[in-house]
Amino acid sequence: MPNDIFGSPNSFKYQRVFGELHLEGFDVSFTKKGIQWDENLQLFLDLLKSDLSHESFPLLTQAEKYRARANDTDYRNSGVKALSHTVSDFEQKAPEAIKETFENAVQEEVEETELPKTEKRIYKSFKVNFNKINWLISIELSYDTSINELIEVGPHLIKEPTSEPNVKQIGIRLSLTHPFMVEYAGTENSKIEPILKMAAAMGLAEIIAKESGAKGSGEVRRNFNQLITKISQS
Repeated sequence: MPNDIFGSPNSFKYQRVFGELHLEGFDVSFTKKGIQWDENLQLFLDLLKSDLSHESFPLLTQAEKYRARANDTDYRNSGVKALSHTVSDFEQKAPEAIKETFENAVQEEVEETELPKTEKRIYKSFKVNFNKINWLISIELSYDTSINELIEVGPHLIKEPTSEPNVKQIGIRLSLTHPFMVEYAGTENSKIEPILKMAAAMGLAEIIAKESGAKGSGEVRRNFNQLITKISQS
């Protein structure tokens, strides 16, 4: 199966899509086990990929994104394992982590500071209007090992700062090299994406809380970072 259409052998497309081709007017190889495509092979593959990806018949997209709902037994079995491992980790590591976090608690709201700069990053920005204020929000993934926090929120200098008046800018960063991400996500997109969505939601919730006048809105995130770092350490 051609990888440029079906991906790697462990992809859903590779494992789920199959079919039969009926060809006329092509010569077969000497061993009778293949078709002599000559220069027509790449053209055929391009047309096949186009047909399988067309919006009227998005077979490749369906194969890649379809997820069968697990039954109650599967949910229970996987839940029991996840719950057992999580509780075991917290029983061993949470007491000391909570103690250190409590002792290092910041009593006053820390002023926003620019996020540490790094070139080892990828990011996308988007605009929202909240509470009659225009925001330019940058969500960043960092793979710089010098970044210690799992999630960071703060003013962020993007590559092309906006020149629009009355626009506030903010940055939300998730570190891919944090011990938690290294152990549980690695470089798998399917594992990174849900964690990134949760990190972005936490960052946006913090921004909303600040705009609503809540005090100490960043304290939850700072405590979370300390706790998750301690608990993720082996």
